[in-house]
Amino acid sequence: MHTRQVRLEDFDALYAMWQTVCDQLYPFEEEKIRFEAMMQLHPDLCLLVEDAGRIVGSILGAFDGRNGSIHRLIVASDYQQKGLGKMLVLELEKLLKAKGVKKFTAQVHAQNTLVLPFYEKLGFSEMSYVRTLYKDI
Repeated sequence: MHTRQVRLEDFDALYAMWQTVCDQLYPFEEEKIRFEAMMQLHPDLCLLVEDAGRIVGSILGAFDGRNGSIHRLIVASDYQQKGLGKMLVLELEKLLKAKGVKKFTAQVHAQNTLVLPFYEKLGFSEMSYVRTLYKDI
């Protein structure tokens, strides 16, 4: 297994892997547009893990000039509970620290409560004083 930066041409394989694990994806074309925007802004913060040419994990990170964040962390079902998610988060954290980041957030879908202990073990805690609001434009 090895870790490397995500490339634009990885999208189809990433999306296919994401679909096997995550039920909160946008439709293919919309997800691709979002992916390409992330890659344009933060290519150095988007990582994947390959095993024998197969993508088995990925993390898409971002940096707004002040805070770092995880936008998507997905590990293939048959590779979960083996430390890949933790390794990807810690690698992203290292990259963000090198940029001077002091706060690191993870966006977790409200229904994805099973992943909360994973993040808590890595030192994340819920921000009870902030609510995320959004507006489609």
